Amino acid sequence: MQKKETAIEVKVGALVLFSIALLVAFVIILGDFSFDDGFVIYVDYDNAGGLKPGADVAISGIKAGKVERLDFLGGTMDKETGREVMVRAKVVLDPAMASAVRQDSEFYVTTQGVLGEKYIEVLTRNLKAPAVAEDAKLRGVDPPRLEILLARASGVLEEIADLLSRDDIPIADLIRNTNSLFMHADEVLLENRDSL
Repeated sequence: MQKKETAIEVKVGALVLFSIALLVAFVIILGDFSFDDGFVIYVDYDNAGGLKPGADVAISGIKAGKVERLDFLGGTMDKETGREVMVRAKVVLDPAMASAVRQDSEFYVTTQGVLGEKYIEVLTRNLKAPAVAEDAKLRGVDPPRLEILLARASGVLEEIADLLSRDDIPIADLIRNTNSLFMHADEVLLENRDSL
């Protein structure tokens, strides 16, 4: 009877160990953990634009690393670069892909699709430019602030509405003259198509 209990305990213990090993394997695979150090660079932004730690970094659309950390420096002057830094992203790149990052590379905060996660896209135009050294501090391209653009567009639209509602400006004449201008410009372009 004791052998039966021992056999069951061994089987249960083996099942528990196997389950724990399987759980650890899933966490490592799904968590995208890497045990190598990677190539570290720092990218400075005035506005992180929703970028978060753990965000992907892509070179030519291919995943090349991750944003390990975002630090708010609040406009502190960096003595090494000579510029004020609001936000600094610590980026860890795959060493095999780090050679594609050059000193004139641009670091855009963008999204995967319309509503996707934010990530950094590295744009390298000149592979003959000097390579980036590890721990380099580079300047990123700040993402557009849509709320600011919308506020400015709203102001412009209000000004146009005010102009259109004024009685002292003959809007009908303005529209006729604009139409005439475009028609004459079209005629000139068509007449000189061959020489253009």
